[in-house]
Amino acid sequence: MAAKDELREGEFLEDWSEFVTEDLENQFAEDVGTLLADLDGLETLTLEDEPDEERYRVSIPLDHGMAWFSALNQARLMLDLRFMLHPGGQEFEPHPDPDIVKGVDFSERFTATCVMNFMLLCRNGW
Repeated sequence: MAAKDELREGEFLEDWSEFVTEDLENQFAEDVGTLLADLDGLETLTLEDEPDEERYRVSIPLDHGMAWFSALNQARLMLDLRFMLHPGGQEFEPHPDPDIVKGVDFSERFTATCVMNFMLLCRNGW
């Protein structure tokens, strides 16, 4: 990687850390808090034909939907990284083969990776 590209990548990462990371962490903490608060409201149900088996129901307000999607998606991503749950050939490559990305700077690679992951989510029924 050329010195100019390394400098741009470093600046991009510094800006990301300074302007984005804290907001993302705060938003995620808020989303998880919403999910946990909703789970505190679980209702216990007993079905007539299965009186010995306890069931649960959670009511999720519509305005909490995005927080649930966010928290569950982050959990999915973390579990996938930990246990390699993705289908073969769909691995995330934060540091792809340099010959493939020759001339493409980090911010462009990052944007392309985000778009590709979004398209995978949509294709897989997100």
